[in-house]
Amino acid sequence: KPILCFDTSSSSSVLCAGTEQVGSDSYLLFWDIRGGRLMGGYWESHSGDVTCIRFSPENGNIFASGDVEGMVNVFDINESEEDDALQTCHNAEDSVARLAWFRKKERSDFLAISTHTESLQVFDTEESQHLHTFSRSDVAHSIRRIGSEHVYIVGILDQQEQGFLLLAGSRYENNNCLRTSTFKNKKLKPHTNFPIESNGGGRGVVRDCVQIQNFAGFITGSEGGIVDVWKPGHASKESSLKMHNNRSDHRTKPY
Repeated sequence: KPILCFDTSSSSSVLCAGTEQVGSDSYLLFWDIRGGRLMGGYWESHSGDVTCIRFSPENGNIFASGDVEGMVNVFDINESEEDDALQTCHNAEDSVARLAWFRKKERSDFLAISTHTESLQVFDTEESQHLHTFSRSDVAHSIRRIGSEHVYIVGILDQQEQGFLLLAGSRYENNNCLRTSTFKNKKLKPHTNFPIESNGGGRGVVRDCVQIQNFAGFITGSEGGIVDVWKPGHASKESSLKMHNNRSDHRTKPY
């Protein structure tokens, strides 16, 4: 079965992979990482390609999965049957691109959901309640861009306080940008500007990002083959930038 995405539990004991739709079914498959054996799977809860899987960082038996049909399901793998394992579901009514767990107040069971149309949703998994939707225009506004048609979401990142960071960019010709906004108090607000060249510096679209351990910075990768390492820096007199980067565009064959 063609695998599209996967994630591991917080204890690194279980790997879950999501597949393309095969016939009328899409599969969530589970492996015991330590023993290397296939443990089983679910195939009744998704009806389209599974695009994202995320285990809860606080509860290793809980994970969320999303698909191109807009379904976001939350499972507890301690349950033996798929019907019992399915804890809650949410119809995003849009193809799901990314999922991220985040903290709010004293709880850590909230989901941020980004879509392939560059919108963002917030879902309370405990109460099975949709809380907020941010359109592509809202995302553009949060990174201080006017032309929303040029704005795209790169990733959803954890932050030390409550809520999350949304990393987004604009590919507007000769005015590229890469910025974060922060989700707090039900709003997306501007947060950090990443100093890239106005023409993008050969990056093209920034496709993905990861967070460096202990909130020490970020790593991004782009269509142009450029990997940037971003770490907190100091604002200069000429700008309000608060990040600097180490750039690598060295290209060699991986074999």
